[in-house]
Amino acid sequence: MIVEVCTDDINSIVGIKQSQVNRVELCSALELGGLTPSLSMAETFLTELDIPIRVMIRPRRGHFTYSEAELNTMKNDIKVFKTLGVEGVVFGCLTDQNHIDRQALDFLFKAAEGLKVTFHRAFDWVDDPIESLAILDKAGVDTLLTSGLRDKAALGLELLLELKKKANNLTLMPGSGIGKQEAALFRKYNFEAIHLSGTTFEPTTIGLSKPKMSMISNPLDFELRMLQLDKIMEVVKIANNKEF
Repeated sequence: MIVEVCTDDINSIVGIKQSQVNRVELCSALELGGLTPSLSMAETFLTELDIPIRVMIRPRRGHFTYSEAELNTMKNDIKVFKTLGVEGVVFGCLTDQNHIDRQALDFLFKAAEGLKVTFHRAFDWVDDPIESLAILDKAGVDTLLTSGLRDKAALGLELLLELKKKANNLTLMPGSGIGKQEAALFRKYNFEAIHLSGTTFEPTTIGLSKPKMSMISNPLDFELRMLQLDKIMEVVKIANNKEF
């Protein structure tokens, strides 16, 4: 079973190497659900790691209904990351009625020609997951990241199993709340991939003077998301059916 780790931290490279995960989803601003990372960050990950890298293509926080200007930005980002040699890109696009935006999907797919495409958890907002799956499957999506329309993937198991049964070509990849128990659960049901960030927040002020104020409306700049290597290694062992 493929274990994909999502990260926005350049310092996570060392832990990723140790953990023997199979693939990285690279983004920025993971606390916002993940945004497009910088080119230099992608270049560093591609240089340092010998596993596939898929890059988040998301120009802003918030909903997944994009303007023409936003779609053009996404298209251009895809083309640039393609030249760097990433394995694939990760995006999601919905209409204002929470249906798959077929026009936007086709537009971005043309830019991503030759790359593998993951449709991300924008899927968990759709009203008709079975119809939406069929659209993505037919379009040529390689991987669908979803929690089964629930806060945690284990809670969405029933729908995930139904989607897995109906998928013809794409890979169902459960994500959200994945730990060792969830890894064992999804291995039991023969899922081909799972997705996790495997991180925790730590104070950024260790060894530093305490900041006088936050630079954002939410005091997240007092904390730093850190890779939990032990947690990820546990998940990898279970995914590979190895005993502790």
